[in-house]
Amino acid sequence: MSKFSKLINGKKVLLLGPAPHILDPDNTKDFEDFDVIVKVNKMVEKAEFKNDNLNNRTDVLYHWMQIDIPNGDDPFSVEEWKNRGVKHVRMQFVGVEYHYKKNNNQFLKINSQFKIEYSFSSIETFSNACNMCDGTLPSTGILAINDLIQQEPLSLDIRGP
Repeated sequence: MSKFSKLINGKKVLLLGPAPHILDPDNTKDFEDFDVIVKVNKMVEKAEFKNDNLNNRTDVLYHWMQIDIPNGDDPFSVEEWKNRGVKHVRMQFVGVEYHYKKNNNQFLKINSQFKIEYSFSSIETFSNACNMCDGTLPSTGILAINDLIQQEPLSLDIRGP
């Protein structure tokens, strides 16, 4: 069993998606009841929860590593991730296209300074999600849900998509 699987397997997992209503404290007041808190893409940098403990707790960050500044994608900050408690970055298998490999390699280079644990989902996880989405590119949230279920958590609570 991989390190990532051990992190999720048999645990109570809360996946927080990027929706404005998720910032309402009533929607996350029970976050401490979960073993694993998962956030998606830019939630570490952009979501401001009323509870600082939740702002500074991300056990797993699913990230696409997309950096497209001309189209409005801000660069990610591995330093900020580290400062805000990210313990593990889970990247999606994105094939061998140069653009995606370049983004992942940029993360790996920057992360060599900060040493956040990371892993990649499998090609099978990515292919299965694409098939379920009729061959279109699934969102990071869909990929995260599919990947998390395969790790056999005790429970998976999804809020905010």
